[in-house]
Amino acid sequence: MRAAELFGPPVRIAKSVVVALAFVIALRSLVLANGFLIGSVFEVAIAVQFIKDGNQGLNHSGETAPRARHRLRPFGQAVRNLRQERPDFLPLSSG
Repeated sequence: MRAAELFGPPVRIAKSVVVALAFVIALRSLVLANGFLIGSVFEVAIAVQFIKDGNQGLNHSGETAPRARHRLRPFGQAVRNLRQERPDFLPLSSG
């Protein structure tokens, strides 16, 4: 059995690797010296979804990237609300 039959075409595999690496880099960059995370799981999920939408043009449900971003807006709003309520827990920048 060929690798393409198991995992998909090489381009798709490469895109998946890029998305996974971007996720790891983003997660590592979110960690502060005191061990707290900046942002939330929603922000990381949104970032990963944007990367996937940009690479594939469609997400897994078949939506185009702008439509998927519209669907994820409530999560971004929830994060902004949490930042306003608890600025000590979710700082706006890592610097």
